Amino acid sequence: MRLNILYISPYLPCFGKSGAQSKMFEELQMLTKENFVFLVCFCVSEEKDSVGLLRDMGCRVYPVFIKNYARIPRNNRDFSKAVHFLIESEKIDIVQCEFSFMADYVP
Repeated sequence: MRLNILYISPYLPCFGKSGAQSKMFEELQMLTKENFVFLVCFCVSEEKDSVGLLRDMGCRVYPVFIKNYARIPRNNRDFSKAVHFLIESEKIDIVQCEFSFMADYVP
C-alpha cells in the first residue's frame, strides 16, 4: 500500500550540502520508491536545479524561496498555505517534520 507522506523541512534536501540536507535527500530517495511524497521546504535560489532532481525522483516539491538559510522564517504565510493546501487536498497518511520547530506549521 502506497502512503501519502507530507515531508516538511526548513532546508531543501540535496546531497552534498550539509549533513542534514544529505540525510533528508537519502530519506526521500527511499521514500519515493514506494510512496507518494509531498515536500514543503524553504529553498534558496541557488538550489533551483536540485528542486528538479527531487521532482525527477518522484517527489512533489513545493519550495518556498527565501534569501538565505541564516534565518529560517517561523511564521511564513506561503509555507503555511502550502502545508494547509496539501493536508486539505491530499489524503495525507503521515506528516514528517524535520526539526521540531517546523511542527509549528502543522495545523
